[in-house]
Amino acid sequence: MKIRTIVVFLFCVCTISVKAQNAPKEQTQKKPNIIFILTDDQRFDALGYAGNKLISTPEMDKLA
Repeated sequence: MKIRTIVVFLFCVCTISVKAQNAPKEQTQKKPNIIFILTDDQRFDALGYAGNKLISTPEMDKLA
């Protein structure tokens, strides 16, 4: 009885996996690539592009 249950289970798994491989794939719309950069605890003039001459932030300035 136990072997029969295992055989039936394996048959079902194989059948489902074959059906899943043959299922037509849906065309999804291509999502845009978005990068969200969040910096915390900064004042309004904490970046170089904001006019602060004492702070050097070249990478953030390139993104701005």
